[in-house]
Amino acid sequence: MDILTQKEKKLANDTTIKALYLIQKGEYQKAAQITTKQIEGNGLINSPLYNARGLVYLNTHNPYRASLDFERAILLDSKNPVFHINNALAYSDLNKTDDSMNELRKSVDDFNMDRFDRYFLEDILDFAIKLAEKSARYEDSFYFSEIQEKLREEQ
Repeated sequence: MDILTQKEKKLANDTTIKALYLIQKGEYQKAAQITTKQIEGNGLINSPLYNARGLVYLNTHNPYRASLDFERAILLDSKNPVFHINNALAYSDLNKTDDSMNELRKSVDDFNMDRFDRYFLEDILDFAIKLAEKSARYEDSFYFSEIQEKLREEQ
């Protein structure tokens, strides 16, 4: 849970939006600077800020630092599947398949259909199944495939 004043929340949200825009443009250095300034310079403890900086690290081939920031985001908001998925990607880049699968399971198990779109869940499941099959983790592949089948039956 974030413990910020309204003014700090607005600053953190504005910075996160700007950082995500810069990441999309490929301006990773600028995105890193503004997120780091708010986190370290101004002491803003905010899960989306940590996630945004983690995305910078992930996109600049620094999965170890990315994972550290995604883990901080998860500590602040453990029910957000985006943070778990991003951490799974970082773990995958670090060849930590067990950790990656655990993060994907958390994102699926805690998925809130009221908060996120079902197509987002389908994308998570597709990624999880591909990673599980690539890693010859057939038990995980079966687990995610079952959930995917149930989701399709509900449509």
